[in-house]
Amino acid sequence: MTKDALGLEWNKKNNKDSGKDPDDQLYTAMIWALSIGIVVVIVTLFITRPAPESFTELYFNNHTTLPEYITLNTSYSYSFTLHNLENKNTTYNYTISTEYFDLDYTCEKPEIYLEQENSSRITQTNDPALYIKEQEYNISSNYEIMDGIGRIAFSLVDLNNTPKYQVVIDYNTHKAYFITSTNVTAADITSNTTVHLFRIQITKTNTTIIIDSQTFTIQTPKDYTHGFMQLETIDTYAEFTNFVIEKRGAKMPVAIRIADSQYTQYKTDKTNTTIKTNNSINLTNYNVKATFRTLSNNMITLQLRNTTTITYIKDSNTLTINDSNITESYRVDAPKTLNDITAKITNKSINIYYNGEFVTTIDNNDTTLVPSISYTNVTVSDFYIKANDAPITISYDISAPKESTAGLLTVDALKYFKDTTSSDNTTNLTLPSIGNITAGLSEDERSSLEDYYERTKTTYDNYRITATYVDRSRTNTLNLAMAGINGTIYSVAVDDNNKTVTIRYLENSTLQKYNFSIDTASVNRLIIDVKNSTLFVTLNSRTVFNKHVERYNDGVILFDYKNITILNAQIEDRSTGSITVFQRQLNINCDPILTNKYLYTGNITIADKDMEIVKSQSRFNSTFDIAKVQVTLDNGQEIHYWTKLI
Repeated sequence: MTKDALGLEWNKKNNKDSGKDPDDQLYTAMIWALSIGIVVVIVTLFITRPAPESFTELYFNNHTTLPEYITLNTSYSYSFTLHNLENKNTTYNYTISTEYFDLDYTCEKPEIYLEQENSSRITQTNDPALYIKEQEYNISSNYEIMDGIGRIAFSLVDLNNTPKYQVVIDYNTHKAYFITSTNVTAADITSNTTVHLFRIQITKTNTTIIIDSQTFTIQTPKDYTHGFMQLETIDTYAEFTNFVIEKRGAKMPVAIRIADSQYTQYKTDKTNTTIKTNNSINLTNYNVKATFRTLSNNMITLQLRNTTTITYIKDSNTLTINDSNITESYRVDAPKTLNDITAKITNKSINIYYNGEFVTTIDNNDTTLVPSISYTNVTVSDFYIKANDAPITISYDISAPKESTAGLLTVDALKYFKDTTSSDNTTNLTLPSIGNITAGLSEDERSSLEDYYERTKTTYDNYRITATYVDRSRTNTLNLAMAGINGTIYSVAVDDNNKTVTIRYLENSTLQKYNFSIDTASVNRLIIDVKNSTLFVTLNSRTVFNKHVERYNDGVILFDYKNITILNAQIEDRSTGSITVFQRQLNINCDPILTNKYLYTGNITIADKDMEIVKSQSRFNSTFDIAKVQVTLDNGQEIHYWTKLI
C-alpha cells in the first residue's frame, strides 16, 4: 500500500512486462477514441451540409403608390426589383402583361331609391353597375306625375354628388332647362300626356333630349361622362318606370324604388278566396289595382264598398260595374296572359280601367271605402292600394310564391338532341339518359346530382315555357328539352341555319321525331304549352306542333344555346300562378370579361447575390372597367396589381 500526497492509501500492482500502469493505458485509449469520433462527426457534418438555398425575390417598389384609379391617355410609371439568390449568375426572361376587363352586370338587377329630402325626393346610389364613363350613352325613362305640379330633374353627378349637367323639366313654367356649370339652355315644352317620356342621347358632339314628342338638340358639353344618373322630384310626386341605361350597345334596366311604408299585408294560399282590408282607407287620392291571370270559367270581383263592385267574367269578356243598384256592362278586349283592373279614386270620382284602357267613371261621395277582392278560378298575382300624393302602399301577399329563380341548365345538353344511327344506317331515336352525365362521377357526386334533379324537376300538369332569344348570325340552334332521370321526355330544337323546328316526343313508349319548316327573325320567341296532356309548340306566334303526348313532366328543363343570347326564359305553373325564371349560369357572379390584352417581353442578366430594378410604365388608351398589370418570370413567379378607370 502506498500513500499519496494527501495521505490516501492506494493498492498498486507492478506490471513487470510493460513497466506501465494499466489504468493509464485505458485512459489513453479512451481519449484517442473520443478524439477520432469528434473528427469523424465534424467531417461528416461538413460533407453532408446542404447547399445554400437558391431562389429569386420579385416585388414592386413603392407598392403603396401603385395607381388604384387611372384616367385614359395618361402614363403611369412603376418599377419592380429582381434579386438573384440562385447561387449563380442568372438570365431572367420576363413578360409584362396588361389585361382590360369589362364587368358583366347582366346578372345583376340594379336598383336606385328615391329618398325623401324636404319637399323633394332624390336618388342616391354608388352601385358600380350604374356608373357611366362612356363618351356615348343613352338614358330613358317613363314617369307619371301623381300629385303636385313641380319639377322633374335628371342629373349626371360625380363621385362627390356634384352635378356635371342637369335636365330640369318644370311643369309650372312649361319649360325644360339644360344646365351645365357654364351655361343654361331653355326650351318650351307641352304636357298633354298622362305618362311622360324622357330620353337623353349623348354623342361626342351632340346631345339630344326627348321629352314626350318634342326633341331638342344642343352641343355636348366637355365634361359629360364619369358619374351616376340621379333623379329628383321637387314639389311633386311621380312614379318612374322603364328606366334604362344604354351603354356599349347593351341596355340595362334599372328599378326605381320609392321608400313606401307598407302597413298592411295579407297572405292566403287559396285560389278561390276573398281579400280585404281590416279598416277603411284614410286616403283621398289613391289607386286600387288587381293583377291576375285568366283560367277557364273564371271571375274576379273588385269591391270598393258595399254598394260598388267591379266584376270581370272571362267567358263573355265583360266588365260589369254595379253602383248603388245601377248595373252597367262593358265589352272589353280579349284577355291577355296577365290582366289588371284599376280603380283611380279621388274624393269626387272613381275612374275604372281594364288593362290600362279607360272604361268609365262613377261619382264618389264616400270617404270610408274598404276595398276587397274576391275571385274564382283566377290566379291573382298582385293586389295593392297605393296613394298618389304620398309614398304609402298597402300590399297583399297573394297565395304561393309568385316568382322564383333557377339555373339555366346546360349540363351537356347536346346529348339530349342527337340521333344515333344503327349498323343498317336507319335512324334510331333512342336518346341518352341523364345517367350518362354522371359517368365518371364519384358516388357522392352522383348522389348529389340525383338529389338536385329531385329538387328541381318539373311536376306541373298545366304550364307554359317561354324562351326569347337572339341569334345574330342566323346560323345557330336553340335546343330545349324536358329530360327525365332515365331519358328525354321531349325536346324542341330551333335550327336557324336550316330553318327547321325538330320536336322529339314519346308516343306508345316510342320516341318519335317531327320536323317543321319555319322562318326565324332577329328576336325569336319559343313557347311550349302543356294543357290537358297536349303539347303545343309555338314559334313567333305560329303554332308548329299540337299533339297529345305520353309524357310531359317529371323532368328538368335543359337548354343549349351556344352563340345565342337568351333574353328571357321562364316557366309558369298556371294552377298556382307561380313563375320560375331561368338565369344564366355563366357570369353568375358578374365575373370580368377580358376585352384586350397587351404583352411586352424582356430579359436581364443578374450576377449572383445582386439585384436589379426594372423601370416600366403603363398607358391606357381604351375604355375598360378594371385592368390587371402583371409581371411574370419564366420560372412561373408573378406579381400584379389591379386598377379601375374613372
